[in-house]
Amino acid sequence: MNNSQPDFNSDFALHYDSFIRLAVPAYDQLFSMADSFFYQPKKTSSNLLVVGAGGGAELLYFSQLYPSWFLTGVDPAEQMLKIALHKIQQAGTEQRVKLHQGFVHELPADNKFDMATCILVFQFLPDDNAKLNLLKSVAERLEHGAPFILVSIYGDKDSTEFNKNFTAWKERFRSNGVNPEESEDVQRILKMPLISEERIKELLDEAGFCNIVKFYSAYQVGGWAAELK
Repeated sequence: MNNSQPDFNSDFALHYDSFIRLAVPAYDQLFSMADSFFYQPKKTSSNLLVVGAGGGAELLYFSQLYPSWFLTGVDPAEQMLKIALHKIQQAGTEQRVKLHQGFVHELPADNKFDMATCILVFQFLPDDNAKLNLLKSVAERLEHGAPFILVSIYGDKDSTEFNKNFTAWKERFRSNGVNPEESEDVQRILKMPLISEERIKELLDEAGFCNIVKFYSAYQVGGWAAELK
């Protein structure tokens, strides 16, 4: 396994919920922010694709908010999907949620979704066509004009901006009882194949998305909303 990516089938899955809320300020508000870009395609029975659904936060939020929606969650990590399944079962929404252990390109291309999210997955993929191929796989499974939400850690790790943000980020962890110098989860950020915001927009455009706007920023975590051309 690439050492920039945690083992989501290990104990990391068990403390993911607490870690991600510390690492990403206003993490839970990301879902309501994403929803605010879903105004155009909302229908009585919309279909939402959730890329990186392990943990179940997006599935839980949207399945409870919209009782007539159908959701498909995709994630390669079995342990994370077990956590997601437990959450939606507790909420009683599992009959409207389909879980797929694997990857987006394995889903039928003729099954079109009305919108999609990809939250905190993109940063793990190298920019050797893996990032682009993921975006293309999502695009191929969306209706024309469908909104897409992408949230990712990003940036030039050699830049002053990144290093100032990362220093402040580490202080956030430290003030919450986590020693960032000893935390594998924090140090792993420096090993991720991160790309600039400009490159993210280039890849979105190449994959077939347009009207790209940045709607979220916290340290070096950014959120972009786009639409399929």
